[in-house]
Amino acid sequence: MSSTKEELFLELYFSSGRKPELQKAIFKVAGEEEFERTRKTGKFDNDPNRFDWKSGTQGFILALVDYRLRGQARRGFYDFTGAMTASPAASACGVIEKQQWLQSGFGYESGTEQEIAKNVFKVRKNQADGSIALQIDSERLQPQSIRFFLGKGAQHLTPLKIEELRQKITWKSHRRQSGLKSTPHREVLEASAISAPRKPAGDSAEPTTMTPTTPPPHEPTGEAPANYALPPPSRLKIWSLRELEEHGWKLEETLPKWLRIDYETISNLSERHEGSVAQWLDVVEELPASWRLLVDEATGEIVGYWHFVPLSEESYDLAKTGKLYGSDVTIDKVPFLLLPGRYKLYFVGFSLLRKHKTLQNFRLLFEALLRGWEEFAESDIIFEEVCANAYTDEGLSLCKTLGMQKVCNHEDRGEIYSMRLLPLASLNILNQYPRLRELYAAAASQQPGGKCKTPAR
Repeated sequence: MSSTKEELFLELYFSSGRKPELQKAIFKVAGEEEFERTRKTGKFDNDPNRFDWKSGTQGFILALVDYRLRGQARRGFYDFTGAMTASPAASACGVIEKQQWLQSGFGYESGTEQEIAKNVFKVRKNQADGSIALQIDSERLQPQSIRFFLGKGAQHLTPLKIEELRQKITWKSHRRQSGLKSTPHREVLEASAISAPRKPAGDSAEPTTMTPTTPPPHEPTGEAPANYALPPPSRLKIWSLRELEEHGWKLEETLPKWLRIDYETISNLSERHEGSVAQWLDVVEELPASWRLLVDEATGEIVGYWHFVPLSEESYDLAKTGKLYGSDVTIDKVPFLLLPGRYKLYFVGFSLLRKHKTLQNFRLLFEALLRGWEEFAESDIIFEEVCANAYTDEGLSLCKTLGMQKVCNHEDRGEIYSMRLLPLASLNILNQYPRLRELYAAAASQQPGGKCKTPAR
């Protein structure tokens, strides 16, 4: 039916609501017919070409989400990695090994009885460290060839919306779903944090991957051994305005808790530098895509955040020359960010409470930032330059690590750093966002269409 070089496509359709579930999958081979797989109609539905929404399918979907957000078109396989037992990766591997709806999804290789899916999705086991990986052939099924749709209107999801979808999918092991007692499991955010692109065949060096402490090797059954306790699930989630509203939080009540993080992490911070709740409220309401919170959902505590604002030319010049204070950033100085154009950003803050300053939590915030910028870029909203006031040693270190250059000292407190974003800096983490690089490279090759002006409000 197909040669091994034909490109593949996969469309995934989910129900809407607080807990989206997969309803339909459409497998496509370029130039050939497409194959539709739908969800089982009930517990007595034994059709092998239909799927259920249990640990296996959930794990497979989480692998695809991880690949879509972090993978890139390249030669070789992308690894979605986890423990051999009780992990989304183990469940995902069980689907391609055992379930016909996926095995036959793309049909068969031309002139053979070999399922295409088995060549695209492979299982790699590492008995030495007890890990398992679902490998995805990035040459045949590219990340951008996987599309996600939500609700009855089949809304096509952007990368930022795909991340929101992932936040709502809670993987549970087979033992937990069957009602048996089980130990806590790792959430998908931990699973995705240990995933990494795998080098193409022939490369001498193995990829560097972070792997969790694992028990002795077991076959991927989807259950945890009785004498092994997995670490507790991650409780920290990225929240946007949407999550705040879904949990019944009011922005005017949340903002004081958010600003309190700065007072706890920056000594002797004045309100002139920080700004006030009344002043910032209009700004964060007007630009909900310019900030994200990291929230401990078990306690309701805000443990981190990032926030940036586009500025008018006059205000940006003040920021870059060390004369702007946080309290100066009012809504009239902020351009309307929903129109295509080029903007200059002032980074208000990127902060974590001390007890939550871990590599994983930093990456949660930073990757949410990059996904947000990618979504802006898809709408032709490009950030050409950024500046920040570094108040602390950690702030100075972050600015320097990102390749920002010191411009001057702030007239009262801090050091001003800035960086041109056209073209983007050569940071390793950006390799996981090839579309963002592509969009910014295209923007850098074009002449600016003029300065962004602050619209009348």
